[in-house]
Amino acid sequence: MTPLHQSRYKFKWNGRRMEIKDSAIKRILVTTSNKSQHIKCFMLMMAFIYAFLLLLSLLMPLNNSAFTSFPINNLPDQLDHLKPDQILKLHWIHSRLSLDNDQLTAIVTGHPPILSYDIEKRLEPAITFYEDALRVCVEDTDNDNTKDDGNCNATDDVVRDKLILLLCKSPQLLEYNVKKRLTPRLERVRATLGQHIIIDEETLKIIATKTDSRFDEWLYNSSSSSSSSSRGNGARRNDISEHQDDESRQPHSYIVLSNLQSGSNIGNILRSASIFGCKELIVVGQKRYRLTGDHGSRFDLKRHHVYSHEEAKIYLKSKGVRIYGVEIIEGAQPILQYDQETGITKFPFKRQYKGGAAFLMGNEGEGLSQKQMGICDEFIFIPQTRGGSVDGGGSSSLNVACAATVILQAYCLWAGYPIAQRHGEKFVASKGANH
Repeated sequence: MTPLHQSRYKFKWNGRRMEIKDSAIKRILVTTSNKSQHIKCFMLMMAFIYAFLLLLSLLMPLNNSAFTSFPINNLPDQLDHLKPDQILKLHWIHSRLSLDNDQLTAIVTGHPPILSYDIEKRLEPAITFYEDALRVCVEDTDNDNTKDDGNCNATDDVVRDKLILLLCKSPQLLEYNVKKRLTPRLERVRATLGQHIIIDEETLKIIATKTDSRFDEWLYNSSSSSSSSSRGNGARRNDISEHQDDESRQPHSYIVLSNLQSGSNIGNILRSASIFGCKELIVVGQKRYRLTGDHGSRFDLKRHHVYSHEEAKIYLKSKGVRIYGVEIIEGAQPILQYDQETGITKFPFKRQYKGGAAFLMGNEGEGLSQKQMGICDEFIFIPQTRGGSVDGGGSSSLNVACAATVILQAYCLWAGYPIAQRHGEKFVASKGANH
């Protein structure tokens, strides 16, 4: 018999003849020649994999405790159950901006998707962009201090304080792409209004959040207004007009969304809310959601995230807002009633609630849940000319995005919001005449 180390084994692999020369492989083939031996090898391999996974699972809690070892205490419950990668980003934001617990909580709960952003590609470039822009603002407004090199630390402290205050109020500013959006727009502002334009916090918000058409219009108006004053003051006066335009839409309206399934519904509701002058879109629970069909409205309308319906109620009540549930139930009032004899249109809203109205939209199929109904003050519905039959013919209710559009337009008419000016066949984002 030929010795093992001298034997030659040949077999076919994908139609090609291959020759095995390595003695170790030969021994494996010989010792696993029968079926039972193959099964034993397979079971041994599976046992090794199981032992490895078990060891890995035992080590994970140790890693988690290591992740949470940094000095951040007394965080709210919603931040206590984060994943390891989210905790690392929480730590990075905390140390990068030197935040206290309240500031960190305000930023993270104000814009939860921030914990899904890549640090090197999104967070660091965005923070650096805002720091650089605000640093120029601080240096330009205090030239005497910047001449003294000993005051560099003081300047950095002022910039950091301004940035923290800005992000606590508008944490969604970290959402925007620096190379594609922020830097090109800032360069356009400086090219149009002058290199020495003072870029303050309000101007940065406009640069980041406005849609392309509204940004173009703001830039044009700022350029036109600069003829009667310095360019920096001209930009700031235009910021004030933007604020006054927002305040002219009173009492304010809000949309509250929770448990919606379709990203296109959320996107279309956001678009309608922007068009009809909503103050804010409030999202309950859902941290990640698609905004299909919003047509850029995500950059125009402020969004506020809360983790529960009770938290949404507390937030709205602090502003004096009346909460209306949109549901076809007993006791609900129609969104409007028109008397043909008198020509009078009646709405279910009341002027005594100075904070405005919030409209809570239900799930596409199930409508409002008991938890949602529990935070509502009143209920309204949209009267239909036709409904669905018992056998399933027709439709018994509107699509949730269509319903939100009808309700917001009705409230817009009742509240007397100003009508936007028209340019050609479209409305433009400027203050118009009142109803």
